[in-house]
Amino acid sequence: MRNFLDGVKSRARTVCPIEEAVQADTLCHLSDIATRLDRQLTFDPRAEKFVRDEEANRKLQLRPLRSPYRRVAVTGPCRLVDFGDHSPSTGTRNRGFHFLTG
Repeated sequence: MRNFLDGVKSRARTVCPIEEAVQADTLCHLSDIATRLDRQLTFDPRAEKFVRDEEANRKLQLRPLRSPYRRVAVTGPCRLVDFGDHSPSTGTRNRGFHFLTG
């Protein structure tokens, strides 16, 4: 994860290029759907849909997020900000990242 976040900040190439990571992640999701439905499926990578299987295609849709989380559209450049800090009260280090637009 650190390598990916550093790559986003510096625009340097990561250990695993994002294109390869997306392909690997997609394969895992498609395999999970086939396993849960307990049947063989045919996936069209160009259309990004299963062929003639609406039940399987519904599994590709995003679930609603729990409140207070929401999806936002990012239109334009953004930058990654590390807001990690040390909490003296608990003695733990908190790490977090935000993508800021503009």
